[in-house]
Amino acid sequence: MKRPKLKKASKRMTCHKRYKIQKKVREHHRKLRKEAKKRGRKKPRKDPGVPNSAPFKEALLREAELRKQRLEELKQQQKLDRQKEQEKKRKLETNPGVEPSSGEAVKEVIEASDVVLEVLDARDPLGCRCPQVEEAIVKGGQKRLVLVLNKSDCPFLGFPNVGKSSIINSLKQERTCSVGVSMGLTRNMQVVPLDKQITIIDSPSIIVSPLNSATALAMRSPASIEVVKPVEAASAILSQADARQVVLKFTVPEYKNPLEFFTSLAQRRGLHQKGGSPNVEGAAKLLWSEWTGATLGYYCQPPTSWTCSSHFNESVVADMKLGFNMEELEKNNAHSMQAIRGSRLASSVLFQSSGLTNGIIEEADIPEELTKQKERQQEENVDSDQESVGGEEADEKSSDMSPVEETWQALPEESQAGEQFGSQEARSFVLDKTTKEEDDAYDFSTDYV
Repeated sequence: MKRPKLKKASKRMTCHKRYKIQKKVREHHRKLRKEAKKRGRKKPRKDPGVPNSAPFKEALLREAELRKQRLEELKQQQKLDRQKEQEKKRKLETNPGVEPSSGEAVKEVIEASDVVLEVLDARDPLGCRCPQVEEAIVKGGQKRLVLVLNKSDCPFLGFPNVGKSSIINSLKQERTCSVGVSMGLTRNMQVVPLDKQITIIDSPSIIVSPLNSATALAMRSPASIEVVKPVEAASAILSQADARQVVLKFTVPEYKNPLEFFTSLAQRRGLHQKGGSPNVEGAAKLLWSEWTGATLGYYCQPPTSWTCSSHFNESVVADMKLGFNMEELEKNNAHSMQAIRGSRLASSVLFQSSGLTNGIIEEADIPEELTKQKERQQEENVDSDQESVGGEEADEKSSDMSPVEETWQALPEESQAGEQFGSQEARSFVLDKTTKEEDDAYDFSTDYV
């Protein structure tokens, strides 16, 4: 009887019922052994093959071998067809870091826009700027480029995870664009109308060029933690940070190298492997996720000397400033700076910026290695699925027939005698069920499984 508020009924029973069940089980097994002893053991049927006295023996064997080859070719073709169908149904997720179509989407956004908002992470604004995209905007005609500093007081072109979709949601005052902690959530161009006159276009992230430094790849590329080893990516970030402030931020002892820091961080956060050893790779992933996300506060000092890019001359900058009240803007900025309180030494970390980050907006500039790696990963996923499916089919089709008989039985042009022979072989001996003994306490045929 099932008790209230419980998912399953109790399995408790009286000793009388339990011993009776065990007795019935023993009797059942005894009857099965007795019946099997009467039948005797069934000897495996041997393959007699084609007798030597049979006419045209060589022709029959040759024909059977050809039919076997045709069946193998048919199986291979069916396997390829299943792979193609599964690729269409599953719609394999492409790697956001090496998506060739995102470069074309960025170009479409630039062509369809009059004012381009390049969103920069306020913690490292110089490292979030892409000279290739800015040059394309300047050469695109009468277009305005506005640099937007985001994440200045909280943890639409820009690198992954800088907050492009979050700004649109704030302006729209509703959740229209998908946002999250992971990089590269926006895959396609999204048109969001604010009102009748203003329309905002959200673009996918800019593809990071593999020619950048290791620090830039670890910070801006969403696939860096998968393509590059986590320890190497996190070590590149750690080498550009102030060691004293990192120690205060993560409350770990002083370290001499990144491996020692990851060991201390794993012990501090309770990341252990089997045997109690610290999980260094897990600590590296933790540092990478916190640094590229919005949970960790860090800042970069402005460069001592700065030269503008060649496509930003004085006339272009003057045209960009048209329509903006620079004096009012400077007053508001000065007022905002006065209201900002200085952060504590342990609350933020000084980070040395790696400079401008090169991006890819032309599909022809994407390295072949990245696209080949994406195709190789998709093929491996499909092959692993097909191996499991193929193994199950092979088990179902396996029988104790000879290869010649298997090929003859699988073909549609079998003779009538062969069909009768196959039907006789398909018959099996079925034992009669044991008689049920009437018992009110326990019914063996229904209660025992």
